[in-house]
Amino acid sequence: MWKLSITEEVLDIDRGIREFISDFFEVAINSDANKNSDELRKEVTNGESRIGRVAAATNVKDFIISLAKCPQRNIIKNYYVKLTTKYLDLVDGVIPPPPKLPLKSQSLVREIFDYFYESILNSKTFQKEYIPKYTGPTELKVYLRDIFGTNRKICPYCDIQWIGHADHSSIDHFFPKSNFPLLSIFISNLIVSCTGCNDRIKKAKLLLPLFHPYFHQVADHFEFIFDYECNFIVDINFTDQRDSQVRVINYFEMFKLEEMYASVLYKVREDRRKLRETVKKLFLASNPLDDRERILRNILLEEINNSIAQIILKRGFFDLTKIKYDFLLSLKTSLFETELEYLCSHLKLDNRIGNNSRLEGSTLPDPNKIA
Repeated sequence: MWKLSITEEVLDIDRGIREFISDFFEVAINSDANKNSDELRKEVTNGESRIGRVAAATNVKDFIISLAKCPQRNIIKNYYVKLTTKYLDLVDGVIPPPPKLPLKSQSLVREIFDYFYESILNSKTFQKEYIPKYTGPTELKVYLRDIFGTNRKICPYCDIQWIGHADHSSIDHFFPKSNFPLLSIFISNLIVSCTGCNDRIKKAKLLLPLFHPYFHQVADHFEFIFDYECNFIVDINFTDQRDSQVRVINYFEMFKLEEMYASVLYKVREDRRKLRETVKKLFLASNPLDDRERILRNILLEEINNSIAQIILKRGFFDLTKIKYDFLLSLKTSLFETELEYLCSHLKLDNRIGNNSRLEGSTLPDPNKIA
């Protein structure tokens, strides 16, 4: 829900990956495809370049040779450049048509980039040559999950699940690597999320245009609307232009958010119960003799504002900050008078009740009921 910031450490990894891919394509394209494999292997494993040293220590040498002998190697490189330089256009739903490659070439692209994702990122030689400042664990993907979990403890997709440790997170390929293998190790395409959103909900699905955690603050584009009891989300209001409305609809469908949030409303009701208890305690402690309704009104408003300020500070670090923020805003605005009536009733401010026909003969909800 909240826009992710990329740390300098991750930017350094991103630069290294980009340089590695650039070197890989350059060597493959400039190699003489007419030479036999042994001659090419000797050439590409020379120790005079970074890519040569990585190739000598890994299977990268075999993939360079395979790509060098692929007639479509320039086409493949050019499409990679299109996808990575126009990545935000892809998120907007503008995807350049893929080149028509023979099945053999398609399979080769998958093999190469699957190997890069599964193996080369964890290669000590690759890390030494292309990310010399890197001092983390050999398993680079675990490091990425840990560093994003350190900076943002809650899944950026759902704002519900904790991802503060690598064992509780997963790396999602925003554009699935099954369909976009060339983006398999492109950092902007790797989103550290909860295992539920990645492995069980999103999987390889994609609805475009969509919000992307690196480029959009999703929570700013919609607001939840609740019934007074906070038993239901009665509507989703769009707060932006038509393009954003489509993104919101796609986002909710992609991650099944209406269903997920309906199941956690009891937590919002519990926060409201605590808010009510605090307001009542502060009111009783003040022991006002006159103008009691005004004093109660001021205390309620102040506590709602305090809660909103606390929720803003918790964004990205505690769960459900978006839905809790929206509910607090509704308490401050559209639901404020009804909430005040509720508190007047339970504090037995008789003059308020007597003048309010909405409460006469009605049964007010139990303040301790949260589910």
